[in-house]
Amino acid sequence: MPPKLKFVFMRLLSLALLVFLSVFSVHAEEKKSILNILKEKNIITPAEYDEYKEQLDGTAEMNAAKSAADTTKAFKPRVEFHGMGHFAYAYNDAPYLKVNNSFEMVRACIYGGAYVTRDIDFFTLYYFQPAAISKVHELFARWRIIPEFGVRVGLMKTPLTFENNVSTLVLHTIDFSQSVASLAGVSTDVIGPSSGRDAGAEIFGSLFKVKDYRLIDYRFGVFNGAGIQYLKDNNNHKDISGSVTIQPIKGNYISGGFYIGKGNYIARGDSVAADYTRNRWTVGVLHDSKHFYGRAEYLRGLDGSVKRHGFYVLGIYRPLPQLDLTLVYDWYNDNISCSNTDDLDSPIKKEAWYNPANAMGQAVSVKYSIGATYRFTKRIRVQGFYMFTQNDALTLYTMNTNKAIVQLELGF
Repeated sequence: MPPKLKFVFMRLLSLALLVFLSVFSVHAEEKKSILNILKEKNIITPAEYDEYKEQLDGTAEMNAAKSAADTTKAFKPRVEFHGMGHFAYAYNDAPYLKVNNSFEMVRACIYGGAYVTRDIDFFTLYYFQPAAISKVHELFARWRIIPEFGVRVGLMKTPLTFENNVSTLVLHTIDFSQSVASLAGVSTDVIGPSSGRDAGAEIFGSLFKVKDYRLIDYRFGVFNGAGIQYLKDNNNHKDISGSVTIQPIKGNYISGGFYIGKGNYIARGDSVAADYTRNRWTVGVLHDSKHFYGRAEYLRGLDGSVKRHGFYVLGIYRPLPQLDLTLVYDWYNDNISCSNTDDLDSPIKKEAWYNPANAMGQAVSVKYSIGATYRFTKRIRVQGFYMFTQNDALTLYTMNTNKAIVQLELGF
């Protein structure tokens, strides 16, 4: 091809490509990539490259502005409800179980609410299963007056820890950590299973905007301290709880929380319920990025004269957006003062499978977990986990146990 004709042909080709870029909705980064190819092959001059690149940058800015403008569209009040259930197959070799493998209906619930204005909404969550906690778990009204200050009143999750405030709909593991379950009112707390929720009122907000995120989040509230087992308080003491979370770098969090109150329950060795001190504090860190998620928390509690503490470390690798590979180390001491097996009149000593030779003489339980989660859609996922637990005589059971579970989450 003659040089002049080749030059004309290449210029026409470049113009055709640029028209394509301008007319068709190609992503800005893809457009820039094509421009780089045109420049490298000397189809367009460096000056033309700079000019077109500036135009594309301007287009990207306009698109961003347009996207932001979309959020200012007129608000439409609406009511939304969803359902969710967990169905599992589990194997557990713990000797106290009469049946060690079974298909299980783990939980089923319906949740949703009304969005009255952009800043005012109502939310409710009702559990049908399991029967032991088949009741309303959440029912609150929330008013975000400004980003820095809002008010929530009703039945809600307490602000004590990171993990307690992760819904079971998106919980990274199948079970909560031992320290959160025992010290945040989830399942084995002295006040009974309350799923980490209580009735009360709180203020919340996000402070100091830095680019596209807020530096500080806070929550402070007053609660009954009775959990969800009671429709009203079971003593005259009101409990206070709060947390402050700092995000110095986007996706990285440092948090601290506290809970000060009195619980009404039957203490170990007693026959009637009484009011006992029920205090907790916690510190934690969290990292969340495209391929990695990590979280660690330490909790310490005082129930009457019994001191308890524990921590967990959770790490997740995401090779694909829909796939999580998870490792967890979970350590918990149910009674710091215990030093031998005579410190506690444990009913398990009467069981035929109990062997004093296996007793470590402390109240420590260590759980190791490995598993994976695959998300098919936003509300449909499957999780598979293996858990090995080292127990001693003063925790639940004396023997080490193995548990394997595959759980299907179905939601709409």
